[in-house]
Amino acid sequence: MASRRFKAPGVVATLFALLGLAILVWLGTWQSIRYQEKSAAESQQDALADATPRAVTSLDALNSGELDFHPVTLRGEFAAEPSFLIKHRIYQGKPGYWLVSPLVMESGEAVLVNRGWLPYEKGEATASAIIAGTAGEQKLHGLVHYLDYVVADTPTRDALKKGERDTTLVFWDSYDTEGMHQAIEAPTPSRAVIVTLSEDHSGSPYPIASYAHITEPYLTAEKHFGYALTWYSLAVALIAIYVAAGFGALKAHAMAPREDGQVDSHS
Repeated sequence: MASRRFKAPGVVATLFALLGLAILVWLGTWQSIRYQEKSAAESQQDALADATPRAVTSLDALNSGELDFHPVTLRGEFAAEPSFLIKHRIYQGKPGYWLVSPLVMESGEAVLVNRGWLPYEKGEATASAIIAGTAGEQKLHGLVHYLDYVVADTPTRDALKKGERDTTLVFWDSYDTEGMHQAIEAPTPSRAVIVTLSEDHSGSPYPIASYAHITEPYLTAEKHFGYALTWYSLAVALIAIYVAAGFGALKAHAMAPREDGQVDSHS
């Protein structure tokens, strides 16, 4: 049997194949870059997790970034309002919220504090009881979490600006630290940072404080690697399909009639 020669499928098909290949390679490269960035960030977090805590008395170190993912201590009082409940937070398979409150330091500046997880059922009442039970000066231990990407909850931001929400306890659909900063009257960090409390600050039974919370809403390096592998694999598959089409391997064969009037595939 004569060997098949490669013949390009056609101008339109070739252009679509090149466009698809460019998009897939771009997506794979983008995820590869994100994988490298996340790997470096996670390595930094692991290295700093056991570092000696540093005291935060103003926003300077938080604004400079030198304390990102570093353990810290804070002193101050939780603001009477607003406090925030972040929706759609899962803990051990159960739905719930994160309770976030601004801590006002002696400098008069405020820092967002992730106080931990609450169950969805009676979450608002549980949060209100926790807030009422933590009046006065607090000494807190936590980890500075810098969010490299913030998903804005625009409807909640707009409602707060228009005075359409009760500011005692505000519900947010995303971990919108920038929007929460806008809702606080005291000076706040210029960057998307929040202090996540250590498990020592867990209540009985709630809130459940944990450093593990800071990785839950964001893609890990491992997931970015998986996405990059998927996009590159699809790029290779597209090349294989194009080459196979060029050699005619994907063409449908004509059906030859049989003596009984039926048809057979023509090999």
